[in-house]
Amino acid sequence: MPKIVFSTLCFVSMLISGCAFSTQVTNTPRSSIEQGLLITSLERGLARLDTKHLKGATVAVEFYGLTSDKDFAREFLTAWLQSNQVQIVTNPRAAQLRLKVFVPVFAVDQAQSSIGSPSFTVPFLGITIPKISLFKIVRQVAILPLKAIQSTKTVEISSLKVAPRSVIASMMNIQT
Repeated sequence: MPKIVFSTLCFVSMLISGCAFSTQVTNTPRSSIEQGLLITSLERGLARLDTKHLKGATVAVEFYGLTSDKDFAREFLTAWLQSNQVQIVTNPRAAQLRLKVFVPVFAVDQAQSSIGSPSFTVPFLGITIPKISLFKIVRQVAILPLKAIQSTKTVEISSLKVAPRSVIASMMNIQT
């Protein structure tokens, strides 16, 4: 009799433990989905910049942003300009033109919707019932407002060329 009870308890505990799962989270500041959405937004924003008048000229790039990703975005912009036959110099005095690029937002927003029951703990028993989703959708949207201002060495109001502000968005939906 004790063997049957012990076997039953072991079987029940294995069934209950089968409902548990673990996920591993990477230690990077951004997930791969967020990184991909941000790069896509950056590429779309740069594609809207008109660089025809910059070809062949020496340009000093000044990049301004509010997030920690601004260093990567500046280097990405510099490489993109160089691939479009723009000569980049680090010393603004040696440049024919100065290009100021403003990226006030470089982020990913996330929204979730689901149909099902949330996780809850059964009173007095202390058993936690996991979340059961019949349908779940996660929307991640990368937002990148981009504005570029070009000026000559001697800045005059008439020599400023302001590109229209572009707000670029990339979206990814995950449905389960």
